Amino acid sequence: MRWYAEAPGGAGLALPEEAVWEWQHDAQLLSDDRLLLSSGVLGEDGPGPGGPRIEHTAVYEYEIDIEGGALSLVWEHHSEPEWVSNYKGGAWRLAGGNTTHYFGDFGGFKEITPDGQIAWQLRFVTEDSPWIGRSTFIDDLYSMAEGASKAEK
Repeated sequence: MRWYAEAPGGAGLALPEEAVWEWQHDAQLLSDDRLLLSSGVLGEDGPGPGGPRIEHTAVYEYEIDIEGGALSLVWEHHSEPEWVSNYKGGAWRLAGGNTTHYFGDFGGFKEITPDGQIAWQLRFVTEDSPWIGRSTFIDDLYSMAEGASKAEK
């Protein structure tokens, strides 16, 4: 293990005081010194009866400073209160700088620009409430489908 993070005062890299992770999901190392993760954000009243009361979901990007012993927040995006993921979900940084955020048990997916604008969003609304537990970026879906079609022949 190269490093881990926890509240200030622990043995790991110190999280900033304002870090409000709750049920963080699918942490991604963007580089040796950058971390991206999705997390629920508790309401001001804290946990509710029977567990956390998550008011919205956020994506956080941190600079990893191993020498300085801390993580520093460099970018964040908070969802609207209607878009809350209690379980699963995560985020990916795209080559052009946008970030995809998938919302686990909420069944939604967004692409967010570096300045926090929503490029597009999609929500699956069905009786079964589908989850998006993981996502994979596919550069060219048509080429992938064509290749699969040729392989079947």
